[in-house]
Amino acid sequence: MPYVYASAWFEPGGGRNDDTGNSHCYEPWWQSDNNKSIYRRHKGNSNSKKYHCVHVKYDRHGRLSRPSAYNNHHNKNDYIRWDNNGGGHHPCKGVGESKLYYNNKNGFDGDMGFRCTVPDNKVHSWIKANSSHANSINARDGNNNTKSMRDQLLFGGAMKAGNIGTGFCMNKDNLAVNIGPEGTCFDILRSKQGEALSNQKAREYCKTTEGRKAKRCKCINVSGSGFLKRCRANKWWAGCDEINARVDELETLMKKTKNNILSEDDFGSADCIQPGICEGDVYNPLADSLACAKTMNVCNQVMNMENVKAFDGLQAVQSCNMDFAGEHAKREKAKNDARIAEENRLIQERKDKNAAIAKAEAERLRKIEREEDQRLANEKEIREYEQNQEKKKMMITGGTTAGVVLSSSSCMLVLILMG
Repeated sequence: MPYVYASAWFEPGGGRNDDTGNSHCYEPWWQSDNNKSIYRRHKGNSNSKKYHCVHVKYDRHGRLSRPSAYNNHHNKNDYIRWDNNGGGHHPCKGVGESKLYYNNKNGFDGDMGFRCTVPDNKVHSWIKANSSHANSINARDGNNNTKSMRDQLLFGGAMKAGNIGTGFCMNKDNLAVNIGPEGTCFDILRSKQGEALSNQKAREYCKTTEGRKAKRCKCINVSGSGFLKRCRANKWWAGCDEINARVDELETLMKKTKNNILSEDDFGSADCIQPGICEGDVYNPLADSLACAKTMNVCNQVMNMENVKAFDGLQAVQSCNMDFAGEHAKREKAKNDARIAEENRLIQERKDKNAAIAKAEAERLRKIEREEDQRLANEKEIREYEQNQEKKKMMITGGTTAGVVLSSSSCMLVLILMG
């Protein structure tokens, strides 16, 4: 149970619980810090001196505890104030057991000081209530600075009069507990104790069983090397559900696209797999989470895939900053242009082939025609030659006959003449 320390003053009007001739106020000791009652003043001479006794002890329930001599005494009023102007009441009233510092007031500014024991089960309620009681009572710490009851409970530490114990918010298990208008223990540590301490406590808290499940711990859970392996082994850790889902998406898509060349190392940091996982209201890891500042290998692999549109909507590749629809349209246009070009090439190839066939056929026909012309010419030449030869033959045959006839005629003429 923690302690809180508080300066206190007597009620300024001179109020007291008893006027008695007993200088010990019916306690075994004279003005001892162990007394339940002390006197605030005395008056009269030595034979008729009266002591103005004030009850100063409160029990563990925060209720007034009087010396037994006052059990039947009707004045149960509280004549102790936490404010030097008469404001408030006994600092330990309603809190817990009190310890008096009257003879040694080091660390207290009032007529006296008190140490109040706060039950563990009431610490949070006292802090969260943020009451004037908790914020008004105070004492001095080791640096001689005043520290309210609430701050003592929140942060713990040491006062001049003694140690407080571990502050509620210095306990890592309480980091996410709401403590009032400031938010959680983490929030008030960050605002009043600094970033370094609050982040340290956050990392300590996130290593606890409760912390692992806390949403604000998800960035710490998925930071550092080996986070994919840790998330597979501890699926219930905050943030791991997001990471595992994105990894499953990628691996499933790799199988569907028959592209199994990616390893986990290609996925990059957690922010690459689940963009924004370390943004917003989260606790920070020891080293800042590496944002996916460079294109991870998986982005390059996605760009090399034919069906890039299949990745559209997958959070695991959002950090690639790719226009999946635009990239898909561009690729579809390229494919369509290639298809048209191939069709045109085939058409032209068929045209060229047909033209070659037609050309060859025309050449074949021309060759046949030339051959036929040549044949006819040859036949004509042969006929003409034969005709010429026949004429020559006839000419030769006709001359011989004429000669014979002429010779016969001549002989007949000669015979006639001779006759």
